[in-house]
Amino acid sequence: MRSSLYAMVFVVASVGLSGCVSMTDINDGYYRIGKAWQLDNQREADDYRYRVIESDYLSAFNATKKTFLALGMPVESSAIEKGILTAENIAPAPLTLEEWMEVKRIETPRLQELGGKLFSFPDNPKNFTITVSARLKDLGRGKVILTVDYIMASQSYKSMGMAVTPHAPPTAVKLGMLKFWRQLEIELKNANAPPPRKRAWNEEARFDQSDSQQVSQLLRPLIYLRC
Repeated sequence: MRSSLYAMVFVVASVGLSGCVSMTDINDGYYRIGKAWQLDNQREADDYRYRVIESDYLSAFNATKKTFLALGMPVESSAIEKGILTAENIAPAPLTLEEWMEVKRIETPRLQELGGKLFSFPDNPKNFTITVSARLKDLGRGKVILTVDYIMASQSYKSMGMAVTPHAPPTAVKLGMLKFWRQLEIELKNANAPPPRKRAWNEEARFDQSDSQQVSQLLRPLIYLRC
């Protein structure tokens, strides 16, 4: 959604602090969790983060925009000349609450193994905002490579000074991205284009530094602490 959509999903990691642990404990836990999730997401980036669209650039861009809207993600910014689309909504969109609870069920044991029992996922992430960015690069000869990243943020927790991890729980990334690619396939079919496919070894997305800075943060996990 990376990650991400997911996740689709989705995010700035957030934490609820009840006073029973120190900020050092929190940040140390986030560091361990973040490094483990970063490794998992990088290992599976070709499966979930990238796709090649075999169509003209404009059709690929429009299909990506329609995918966001179909998944309940209003488009906040669109720059066709730079190949950048950004969409945003309240969490857990584009996942459903049922899908989010599946993320919680699968990821909680490892989360607590890495960070400790004071870390837990909320049942409903409605206090958070998900931002998903898509970057398209024209490879020429009727091929466009699409890269998707997402962030789930809570400004209030960020303002508390927590060193939140920039990486998403792997299950959220898988569920969110599979949902995104399925919808994109539908939109491409409507445009008489073939389904998106995984990239080959020589199909790499290269972006200018200025473009990359606009979408440099990946999906960040949504977590709170308990005592």
